[in-house]
Amino acid sequence: MSPERGITMRIGNRTGIAAAVLLLAGTAGAGDDWKAMLAEARTQARASEHLKAAGLYGEALAAVQKAGDLVAEQEAAEAFFEFLEKVPAPPVRGGEEVSSTVAGPREMAAAVLARLDPARCGAFVSAPCLAGDLLFEAIRRGDGRHLAEAAAALEPHGKGTKSGAGLKVLAMLARGAKEAAAGEEKAAATLAEARDAAARQDWTDLGMAAGVELAAHFVKRGDAAKARETVEALARSIHPKTEMRFVGWCREAFEVRLKGAPAEVRVPFEEAVGALFAGGGRGGAGGRGGAGGAGQSAGQEPISPLGNALRKSPRGKPVASVSRTGSGFEFRVAWDAKFRGVHERQDGVKHMDEGGLTVSFADWAVGVAMVDPVGTRGQPGEGSHPRPCRAFYRLAPGETWSILKDGVVQIAAK
Repeated sequence: MSPERGITMRIGNRTGIAAAVLLLAGTAGAGDDWKAMLAEARTQARASEHLKAAGLYGEALAAVQKAGDLVAEQEAAEAFFEFLEKVPAPPVRGGEEVSSTVAGPREMAAAVLARLDPARCGAFVSAPCLAGDLLFEAIRRGDGRHLAEAAAALEPHGKGTKSGAGLKVLAMLARGAKEAAAGEEKAAATLAEARDAAARQDWTDLGMAAGVELAAHFVKRGDAAKARETVEALARSIHPKTEMRFVGWCREAFEVRLKGAPAEVRVPFEEAVGALFAGGGRGGAGGRGGAGGAGQSAGQEPISPLGNALRKSPRGKPVASVSRTGSGFEFRVAWDAKFRGVHERQDGVKHMDEGGLTVSFADWAVGVAMVDPVGTRGQPGEGSHPRPCRAFYRLAPGETWSILKDGVVQIAAK
């Protein structure tokens, strides 16, 4: 039972509070089928039937998203994330998975992706964001697994309409990787366009992935000159201020994808990484304790400003937004026109909360960390890496990310 659904047990089962919590949780909209799916998913997970469990988690997520139940989506997503962390990864040797028959976290993500609406940008778990995770893994491993599914899920976002430039470039990268896997000559132009577009927006990780795929494409075609030129550009993206998780990902991908490349192709990257990689990463801050009803007068129902917005706002109404600024982000909420939360871009995953809504920032991307319609949950912990499969959306300068009452994310430019 989630904290918001169990709050009545902790404070006395008052009828008014119970009714408010049920209303905010949206149980009337989503029904109870998704809860049965989660229960069966946990049963299958305990029996080590991981793919069956993942499919059920996907069905539950699809059901609550279709119902537009943001609080239920959070509960289903948290259950899925907890499950995913316990799924054993396939054995790896030399940076490559030893067996492709072992169903690891990638297969779990793909099973969930297959059940979600590819056109919908979700708050906690999102088809295009899941596709992006699978795409990055396919590029890092060079095995092409789930590349076709990722490209198909990203295709609806290729024009960036309501889903932003970040998903548009990600769709372009998926298309280029698919073309490269098929040995098509046009892959070089597509991948170069994705790399350059990412560089213009300072999306380092996206640019690195495109660069690695492009260099591997040229090596495969036997064009050492263009491969070296691409690697030199990749090396220039690495400097003392580059986030170490990006450097680590790129180093692993490079070692797998270009291990057979001539020495003159590899040298620029290896020199750029050098001692930089030895610096290591930094951990994140822990979470904060719950509010315990802070801000509520004696005898009042513990409903946060977000809870009131979810209860009173029309369906499809934005409850909060985040805009990318020159140095970071500006966070706004629907219930307080005067509030301006300013976040300066930092390494790792950082949070900002207001009135029951916590948003996460990771590089130039933003996502929902937590919704608390009751106002008593503790804040989630920060970290050096985003949690696998959690929805983050890259923003270009001037773009605004909005989360709607029904859990749909929209991204628009000025």
